[in-house]
Amino acid sequence: MAVRYERRAISVEEYHRMADVGILAPDERVELLDGELVAVPPMGFPHGGAIGAITRLLTSRFSERAVIRVGLPITIPPRSEPEPDFALVPLDPKEWRDRHPAPDDVMLLIEVSDSSCDFDLRKKAPLYARAGIRDFWVVDVVDRRLIVHRDPCAGGYPLTRMLRPHEMIAPLAFPDDALNVAALTGR
Repeated sequence: MAVRYERRAISVEEYHRMADVGILAPDERVELLDGELVAVPPMGFPHGGAIGAITRLLTSRFSERAVIRVGLPITIPPRSEPEPDFALVPLDPKEWRDRHPAPDDVMLLIEVSDSSCDFDLRKKAPLYARAGIRDFWVVDVVDRRLIVHRDPCAGGYPLTRMLRPHEMIAPLAFPDDALNVAALTGR
């Protein structure tokens, strides 16, 4: 008789315990996505440059109205804890020290992609849609475009737009505060 092997999904609680007991090193770059540990590749120069520029842009525009979380986790129970490049979440008197934001807290989620665009679109977008993230953007620094995902449903994001540097876009949470796509994509 052949032995059948199955993958076992890891829960968010187990993921936290793995970090607490040292199975995961404090500086280890991994994310929990759909119950699987996914290694995060090293950040390239285009990605790092975009993170710095977008951090300044978001801070200058939204810091009085939202917390700008850069590379910090959001919890999507029961088996995901991604670390998106940016998450705009409500201001919190506890500064989010008692928990990570959940999908209902997310006002805008942004992933910056240089080598990871396909992964962000095929793996993370469906995860974020299932979680109900209303406004998810992928900043593609290679092709200088912004891919905007809205109106999530169980099957993904039926409303997806691709914007070029000459266009403007406003987050759903701040409809009167449009951003120039060039400021996000670097051109």
